[in-house]
Amino acid sequence: MQSNVDLAAEVLRLRRLGLQEGVNTTVDVVQAQTQSLKARTEQAQAANDYVQSLAALMQSCGTPLAFNAYLNAADIRLPTLYTEQ
Repeated sequence: MQSNVDLAAEVLRLRRLGLQEGVNTTVDVVQAQTQSLKARTEQAQAANDYVQSLAALMQSCGTPLAFNAYLNAADIRLPTLYTEQ
């Protein structure tokens, strides 16, 4: 999904430049902004769905502490969800 986000950001950049040059309209820029935000929202939703599913899988397997290993290996830092009691 990162490629979609990158593409939308590039289209937005080009639309803004086109607006400065008089080739594009403000409507074009607003549509590009909307698409950029949509791509970022979809990426965040997919990431959230993945994390929620992984947590549920670890819980159903009876190994919720293993989820922390996945969190530590991730490129995004989240707070520790499960601790030993």
